[in-house]
Amino acid sequence: MKTLLVTTKICRRCNIEQLFSRYRKQKRGKYGFGSVCKTCSNELGRIYWKKNRKRFKKKISSWQKKYREKPEVRIRNIDRSWKKKFGIGYETYLNMLSKQKGVCAICRNKDNQKKRMFLSIDHNHVNNKVRGLLCSNCNCAIGLLGDSPVIINRALEYLQEAETSDTLSEVIGQ
Repeated sequence: MKTLLVTTKICRRCNIEQLFSRYRKQKRGKYGFGSVCKTCSNELGRIYWKKNRKRFKKKISSWQKKYREKPEVRIRNIDRSWKKKFGIGYETYLNMLSKQKGVCAICRNKDNQKKRMFLSIDHNHVNNKVRGLLCSNCNCAIGLLGDSPVIINRALEYLQEAETSDTLSEVIGQ
């Protein structure tokens, strides 16, 4: 007796035969996949969202009012997020902040954006190692310069050279 290896399925909505990879996994579905392909499922989700948008927004906003504004919930969410992204928790952040005396490691200012409560966690994007806490301006500047010490040194040399020269032609080299 030969067993057939089934690799495709017909979508219940669009009636197109597609590979299993085009279906969402579902334990109760035939062969462990849903009966509607991902494209159709996404479309059905959009239609459902449009029909029930007011109800969802009301439910979400009531949840946010109830929970998101609570300091303990906010700190717990921040702690979870930072542990996942940077490998440090809220307590470690507070220790780093106290070592830096609550100011940016580069410009020595507090974060100048009034909406932000925290200094940015600067990290190496290659090995994800945390370097320190920076204000949003310094963090953006380092990021825009590609986290490259060579380029940052060139920028420093450029600024120092421009400061000592009298005219634009000296800077350009004419």
